[in-house]
Amino acid sequence: MGNLLSNALTLGLVIASAIAQGHGGRLELETTTGHGSVFRLVLPAESGTP
Repeated sequence: MGNLLSNALTLGLVIASAIAQGHGGRLELETTTGHGSVFRLVLPAESGTP
């Protein structure tokens, strides 16, 4: 089950990264050993949006 979960998480990150790049953004990762990871989906603001 662990390998299946790992594969599913990897696929999810690949999909999220592709979506971000398709919209001119990026996927960021911040990790701290023993505390976990934070993933950020960063997208550019639409022109004219404050």
